[in-house]
Amino acid sequence: MEFLRRLTRRWWVMLLLGVIIGLGAGLPLGGQVMPGGDQLAGWTGTVNGHWIGPYAELQGVDLSLARLIGANLTGADLTKADLSWAGLSHANLSWATLTEASLRGTSLTRANLTRATLSQADLTSATLMWATLSNANLNRATLRNAVLPWADLSGANLSRADLTGADLAAVDLTGANLTDAVLTGANLTDAIFDNTIMPNGSVRTGYG
Repeated sequence: MEFLRRLTRRWWVMLLLGVIIGLGAGLPLGGQVMPGGDQLAGWTGTVNGHWIGPYAELQGVDLSLARLIGANLTGADLTKADLSWAGLSHANLSWATLTEASLRGTSLTRANLTRATLSQADLTSATLMWATLSNANLNRATLRNAVLPWADLSGANLSRADLTGADLAAVDLTGANLTDAVLTGANLTDAIFDNTIMPNGSVRTGYG
């Protein structure tokens, strides 16, 4: 009987260690963990050998498929970085530079991209539902088939952007600049227009 008690106690200890190791696997250093295993907003740390944090120098780095949920990348320089299919939901990318970055298929749900520079960035099939892109620079960006319902694009520069097939339902385009943008097949149902410059240069106010 004593042998069985010791064996049972040892089994529970091994199980507990396994759970702890399992929860910690793959999480970036310095990351705080939510009960569900996701990162809390504002974390910093190291991912794939790269420092993730405010004003980080990440030009041209490969972070494709990286899990960066809730990361604090305020003011970071991600020029020409590969972030394709990465998880960046709830991330803070305000004032970040993402010029010519690849964000194909990237999840940016509820991400903060206020005043971010995404000029010539590739956001093909990216998900930006409820994302904040107010006053962001998306000049000549590619957003083909991107998913943006309820995104805040107020004051954003979307001149010459390719929004072919993009879902823009209920997006806020107040004061946005869409000069020469391509909207072929885009869904603008319930989109908000208020002093919005349209592709043909006209100014529109109302709802889609």
